[in-house]
Amino acid sequence: MEHPADKKQLDAPNRALQIPEILFTICAFLGRRHCVNLLYVSRHAYAMATIVVWADVDIKAVLLTIPGATVVNKADSEFGSEQVLTLPSVPDLDRFHYYASNVKTLRSAGLYVIRFPSDPNAPQPRLPQLQRIMTSIVFPNSPQHISWISQFLHPGLLALEIYSVGANPSQAKLASTPWTDQATTFQLIGEIAEKCPRLESLHIYPSGLGQISIETGSELYGKIGTLARLRSFSFSGSVVHPTLIQVLSKLSSLETLAFRTDQQEQWVPVGAAGVLPDDAFPSLRHLTLYRVSESDVSHLWRTPQILRQLDTIEVVFGDHQEEPLMDDAQRSGVVLRSLADHSPHIQRLTVLPRGYRGECSISDLAIRSFERTPLKYLRLGSIEFDLAADSADEPWLKFLSAVPHLEELHIEREGLLAQTVFWIASMLPKLRLLTFKSIFESVILNQDHLLESADFAHDQGAGFPLSKQ
Repeated sequence: MEHPADKKQLDAPNRALQIPEILFTICAFLGRRHCVNLLYVSRHAYAMATIVVWADVDIKAVLLTIPGATVVNKADSEFGSEQVLTLPSVPDLDRFHYYASNVKTLRSAGLYVIRFPSDPNAPQPRLPQLQRIMTSIVFPNSPQHISWISQFLHPGLLALEIYSVGANPSQAKLASTPWTDQATTFQLIGEIAEKCPRLESLHIYPSGLGQISIETGSELYGKIGTLARLRSFSFSGSVVHPTLIQVLSKLSSLETLAFRTDQQEQWVPVGAAGVLPDDAFPSLRHLTLYRVSESDVSHLWRTPQILRQLDTIEVVFGDHQEEPLMDDAQRSGVVLRSLADHSPHIQRLTVLPRGYRGECSISDLAIRSFERTPLKYLRLGSIEFDLAADSADEPWLKFLSAVPHLEELHIEREGLLAQTVFWIASMLPKLRLLTFKSIFESVILNQDHLLESADFAHDQGAGFPLSKQ
């Protein structure tokens, strides 16, 4: 009867290959010299393929190169279906080392509990060329599902990123937040600060941040502040603590900053970020706030050092079931009313006042801000105009004339009249992508009427995108 361990070894990359008889016939025909050349080329081709194939692998695949490593599925685990990977007490790492030198990105696509040799003197699997660890979290507060990361921390690591299972990393900021066990995460951050001085990207979300003491928080934020090369940082937004903002403001390489929370974490407003020096956040270009508290958003918007050089802003307020502290218009106003004053270089803007509900209120102040910014990407979900207008058409014409450089407009919850679609196509000559919910029939005005309607938005002689026929 086949032993389970033998079956698991079949999953390992070093499998026995059955050579077709035709290859023996070809070798006999070619002769010895040609066969030697063929083997030489094949060997180098295999080595090159190994470098490519093993550059980006799942942790299960790389650990199963160790003889005697086993995998047991635990479908009845409190966290669902887990896979427990157990290594021998004294592992033979020869085959592991052959492939380990090629691993640059290590992924964890499942719920893995990894049991490494308990004897500190036993050989331990390491990945000396590893640059990036990407893991996915299904259930919150599961310490064993991230504790294995400590095994592979080393000075050359450049990125540690944790996402929600099934989420596209590029869209994960709009997915459920992948909470991790608080104590395990704090310990992990401490080890990262000690072992990974070259780290450039850290996406990690400790749970229950609102319940930690000031002393614990200050110690944690101080460790994050030692990562001098950090370029991208995503963290729990349940508390945007002034101490953390102060620490991050000193990181000269920080380009991308994101705070996010969701329904699993309660907002804990803390207070203003305080006075920052004029040279704070010298490289910051991208800011994402996902379900961060309204008060924290307001405080951050009164901190000009954070906003002044941004070219990308994403603000997604919570989709409240209870009565919100602010209505949609107030939330929109926090971001839009003085956008040009705060972020004159903004090119990409997302404002969703109530998650995937609610409407983004466009006021006269917002229009004046749009006119003074080089916006190319705009996502508002749905629009409600709060403008002084003489006709029902005028708000749309004002809005479109204020954003002539738009290349993408996303109003995916907005139903548009055919006339409005015509205006969008006519007044935004650089537009490449438009998303909206539905379209309704309407009478298309002739261009002469359209030109007359647009006169309010242009000085004499300023050209309108359409020319008279």
